Amino acid sequence: MKKILLCLCCFIAAGLTASAQNGSSLGVRAGLNIPNMRVKADGETNSFDAKASFHVGVAYQQPVLRVLPLYLETGLYLSGRGAKHVTGIDGVESTANMLYLQIPVLVSWHFDIRSVSIQPYAGAYYALGVHGKLKVDGADEKLNLFKSTTVDGEEFSQVFKRSEAGLRFGVGVTIKKHYYVGFGYDLGLTNILKDKDLATESKVRNGSFFLSVGYNFW
Repeated sequence: MKKILLCLCCFIAAGLTASAQNGSSLGVRAGLNIPNMRVKADGETNSFDAKASFHVGVAYQQPVLRVLPLYLETGLYLSGRGAKHVTGIDGVESTANMLYLQIPVLVSWHFDIRSVSIQPYAGAYYALGVHGKLKVDGADEKLNLFKSTTVDGEEFSQVFKRSEAGLRFGVGVTIKKHYYVGFGYDLGLTNILKDKDLATESKVRNGSFFLSVGYNFW
């Protein structure tokens, strides 16, 4: 048993060493989101008020070419979305809070200057909604945005689709191979309205600025 464990440890260590030698990296990321929602109806596009949220996850980078500093990056994140909106003469505020599991697929270029690596990137992402609530001032219950629900005895159908996709672009900076900071923007391309009749006339799309900090294990 000890020999098996020793071999397993040696195998893992060898894998980590090989990953480090070929320039790949694995790290954790966390930070601030400033999400918003873009609404298009009757030929006009408007935005709700932005709100603060968060993201946390892991990121993996792998070199694509040996002769050029071109990298492929992916990962898995828990990322907040939503917006605020004030309606009516009385100024009633509604707040949408949503959480998504998000998988980006990015291409980045690394400009290395001594111990600092500047990494502009661009690509796409897919996100799956795992939590969504709409809070209205003065109401005791919250409306579930990702499934049909009953609030104050009234039935509401599902408001938003769980799946969405879009583009991501930004820039990251790695210091001494381990310490990371970056910022960027997620541009949602999917109309997330669930109702088919409503979705033909109106479109709602997510968007979010984000600021990340992190640490690379290798």
